Amino acid sequence: MSKLLLSILKRALLPAALVIVGKAAGLYFAIKIFDLNLLVDNDIHGIFTTQFYFTSTADTLLANSISNSFMFLILLIGTLIFLIRANLRISANSNSETLVKIVKLNLLDWITEKDNFLLNLGIWIFFLMGTGVTTLRDSLINVNYDWAAFATLGITIVTLGFTVNTFERKINQVYPRDLNET
Repeated sequence: MSKLLLSILKRALLPAALVIVGKAAGLYFAIKIFDLNLLVDNDIHGIFTTQFYFTSTADTLLANSISNSFMFLILLIGTLIFLIRANLRISANSNSETLVKIVKLNLLDWITEKDNFLLNLGIWIFFLMGTGVTTLRDSLINVNYDWAAFATLGITIVTLGFTVNTFERKINQVYPRDLNET
């Protein structure tokens, strides 16, 4: 396997684990806060023999919406951290005033890492988009509230726009455009 593929797989472990933990924690909080009834049954005919059921479709809708939103928020926080770090690093490379402010705030260690920050940002935004698409799919099959799906999709699109802008800024920094070209 190539070094790049191994690096991508290594960096994708944390967001993948957070998707699972976020979904499970969201379900747990939904069950505890709203006192939902969860039934466990053994179904011999399915792929998985142990099945979890809620007593009503309204409970399923509520629990799934909360767990999807919780999972999305965890990934959004991680993505925003990488997005802020990437933008600070790009700004510090091109603007000495930004670098001075970062040093005064003692944030230099936060932006000077040996890892490829754009690769990390790309992986996190990929997981965020996957969560947004999953939430939209759940809404289309009526197991997620529509408002949660539209909010998730809207936030994902805005975050993707900022990410594309960050990548463009870095590309322009590495390969500056000739201003005389039209």
